[in-house]
Amino acid sequence: MSKFSPQAILEDLDESIFRSSATFFPAMHEPDCPLIGAKIRLFADKNRWAIVFERFGYQLRQRNYLGQLTFFGNCLKGLYLHNGEASNQSYFFPVDLAEIQSLEKEGELDPEARIMKVRDQKVPVTTDPVVYRRYEIPEDNRGVGASFLRQGRLWFAQGFGPVFCASENEIRAHLPVDLPELTTISSFHFQPYRRLQRRSITTKDMDENWAKFMRNSLSDEGGTAQKESEAFAGTRPSSTELWFLVAEILAYRQPERYRPVMEPNQHWKNWDDPPH
Repeated sequence: MSKFSPQAILEDLDESIFRSSATFFPAMHEPDCPLIGAKIRLFADKNRWAIVFERFGYQLRQRNYLGQLTFFGNCLKGLYLHNGEASNQSYFFPVDLAEIQSLEKEGELDPEARIMKVRDQKVPVTTDPVVYRRYEIPEDNRGVGASFLRQGRLWFAQGFGPVFCASENEIRAHLPVDLPELTTISSFHFQPYRRLQRRSITTKDMDENWAKFMRNSLSDEGGTAQKESEAFAGTRPSSTELWFLVAEILAYRQPERYRPVMEPNQHWKNWDDPPH
């Protein structure tokens, strides 16, 4: 039996978004980075546990594929600092921006492109509409036919997802090197959970240095900012099937306990942006 209980893990997940302004819960729907794929990796021994939630999408502003890792656990180390506070998130770009730009034509995927280099591997590229129809991948909601987002979703449908996923070094960057991995969950029913922030900003504040305001926003200096509310949107992890099962797997170190009843919804089709 572990020295931690399922309930202790669920309480930790519930409290994670209130720990600091730099701790977050993963989000499947992010308008500026439409989803391509997601999975959860679980690690534990008798005394330690860790969860790494991996989300992969296409970042519209940076025009590149973006991987996002969210870490939870009682043994995390070396977390990145954001404004002096430890953050439970990190990011990675499996494709060099120069490679993306070399295959881009007028904001879309060049019809002549055939190969893209991803780290030390090569993957096929196509703009053939017949291929996209075969894998039931429609045009994205911005009306772009040959988009990099569609290509990314095609790769995952074709089985190239592992090429783009986080490396072992990236996954274990904040975990003890000897922490055993228990399992990977690739099919699950996800329910959003996020902290609501409430601040009042005056015209004077807007005219001042924004970074300075953000650093001091919780001090309520001059009455220009209100303390963040601990209200949240969504469903607490302790009230969801997914995280209840995850907590049991970790506490008992038994991957076979993952027997969900709820229908999986982690596919991008369930989180894509609504049509404009």
